[in-house]
Amino acid sequence: MNQVVPAVDELQNVIPLPLLASPWLRRIGRVSFLGALDRHPALKETSTRLDHSKAVARLAARVARELSLPTEERRVLVVASLLHDLGHYPLSHAAEPGFERALGASHHELTRWIVLGDGPIARERSLRPLLDELDLPAEILWGLIDGRPDDAHRHVAPLVAGRLSLDTLDGITRAARAFGLQSVKLPEPLFCLHDGELHLRAEAVPAMDRFWQLKHRVYERVIHRPSNVLAEAKLCEAVPRLFDRRLLDELESFDDEAFLARLEEAGIDIPLDEADDQALELRFGVSRDVPAHRQTKRYVLERGRPVGPEGLPASCFAERYVHVRDRAGLRPRPRSEQSSHPDLLGEPRS
Repeated sequence: MNQVVPAVDELQNVIPLPLLASPWLRRIGRVSFLGALDRHPALKETSTRLDHSKAVARLAARVARELSLPTEERRVLVVASLLHDLGHYPLSHAAEPGFERALGASHHELTRWIVLGDGPIARERSLRPLLDELDLPAEILWGLIDGRPDDAHRHVAPLVAGRLSLDTLDGITRAARAFGLQSVKLPEPLFCLHDGELHLRAEAVPAMDRFWQLKHRVYERVIHRPSNVLAEAKLCEAVPRLFDRRLLDELESFDDEAFLARLEEAGIDIPLDEADDQALELRFGVSRDVPAHRQTKRYVLERGRPVGPEGLPASCFAERYVHVRDRAGLRPRPRSEQSSHPDLLGEPRS
């Protein structure tokens, strides 16, 4: 997606500088966006969770302007978009299942604790005192992030936690760009309000269809690379041996550098290279029947529902833009389908 990014001053007019300077925002500036894949030699550019979060906030500011939202509603939408990824563990999704087992919380749950200050992250350590000071309603912000908005913000909630969220629009574009996949230019404006409900504009539907197909390619060619699947499995196996809930006491400083240092101390590396992918593609296939540390995701376009002149309502996004989760893993291909090269017949690194 070729984004038209508003001037930095516009974003800062919506997001108070003390919020951008908070320890929690600074921490995700030290967490890589693609996790283990940010170490892959095929990568063309790197970015952080904060880079992504700011980009999502800028998209929110643009869409809010296009929808002519009132000032306070616009402010809430932009800040919720900025804060949606606050709880990401180091290396983002790469080791999250392992951290979830060790700490009992996904990154989404950590985000709740940080925003509301109502969990193991004590209120005085959380973002809640600063949000109160800045007159930003923490419960409303969390409701948008969690996909459970109050009635006053229900019409913009799909922009934060819906099937075509601004998070998805930036994240998939960012991942595609990082690995050199051809992106999709989305028209502006994308959305409109009709009878109080968010709609994807009719003129934007064909481009969004192509974007959804791009999302499938990103997962197929980037996220589900065999070397990445095995590297993430190795990380997730190691994390519960190295960490426990005491880590919550130092979470503000727990970033990629701290995590990688602990892995190095334990003698754990993250083997990722293009040669691995080529070898593993020949040796392994994807099977829905073999459990893995995570699910394989597929993104399917269903064009059955006609799009009216007012566009596609948010309540119908999931009917057209289908998200399928499969239990999946890597299984050896039959030897007849494997390369005869001895290096590729050896045991893969895991």
